[in-house]
Amino acid sequence: MVNIVSSGIAGCGEKEYYKDFAEFCAKKGRKVNVISVTDEVLEAAKETTAEITRYNILNFPKSTRNAWHQDALDNILRERLKKDAINIINIHLTYWWKESPEEVVSANILNSFFEKLKPLFFVQITDGLEFIKERIDKVAENMGRALDLEGVIRWRDFESFVTELFSQIHKKEYYLLPKEQSPDTLFRLIFDNRLKIYFSFPITFAADHIKKRTEKFIKKLDEIAIVFDPYKVEKFEHFPQKLKSLGAEVIIKRDYRLINQSDFVVAYFPIVASSSGMITEINYANSNGKIVYLIWPDKKYSPWTVYPARKVFFSPEACLKELRAVARQRKPRR
Repeated sequence: MVNIVSSGIAGCGEKEYYKDFAEFCAKKGRKVNVISVTDEVLEAAKETTAEITRYNILNFPKSTRNAWHQDALDNILRERLKKDAINIINIHLTYWWKESPEEVVSANILNSFFEKLKPLFFVQITDGLEFIKERIDKVAENMGRALDLEGVIRWRDFESFVTELFSQIHKKEYYLLPKEQSPDTLFRLIFDNRLKIYFSFPITFAADHIKKRTEKFIKKLDEIAIVFDPYKVEKFEHFPQKLKSLGAEVIIKRDYRLINQSDFVVAYFPIVASSSGMITEINYANSNGKIVYLIWPDKKYSPWTVYPARKVFFSPEACLKELRAVARQRKPRR
């Protein structure tokens, strides 16, 4: 039995992701059991409160919500976990309500549940803010709710902060997983203990033919390791002009989280270019104990550029050869 705690804000696309994940696992002979904490809470609440719905649960007193959650979480531990399956406990760890965060359930209740559940790790499904907003707005009950794009940004970031905090409390790994990542990514995180790589690339300055070459390189990397590609979430230019300042801060913190959950950073310069973002990522990774492999296109370079790198390569092929040797030393998780 494998237990995973999965968080994510409303509209993050977790239902679609886990549908694809279940289909992928079925082909591998593995069963997936997705448990919605919200559904379990509603089931517990309806025994005494017929008018409860997923859209008005925050209207009820905290003491009442705590009681419902306690019953629901106890029932999950008692009856809903399957010994022959990957149990994914899907939960909103935070809520954004009336322009600010709202505590839906006591942290003490959640900590007690996580202690008994003993999850393998915590994962948060995320997606681009416009996609999230579009999914939220399609739900009729959300009409008139004051959740604009800024609210989506702040809620998504707060969910990351709280999920990572719970993972640290329970001494478990935390993974921020873009919805556009292949279901194979989560499968390998659970079973393979693959090398984990954050891919850094100066996309702002890249022409189309360079982007295509880079995509081919990423595919080869993915055969060796689990690759976290920040561009699978969203790009800075997708933020509306009025949210550029906030978007910049959120993107940087998001990329730092992706680096934190990786073993290596592969920084790929397909051409000689000035990229403050890449240099910042390289220095952050190095100063936080991550191994940096730098691919530089010219034998001439500044010592300031290469100093934080563990090793410098002058072609993607040379880097791939080295990473294959490193990856062979990894042992499967189970």
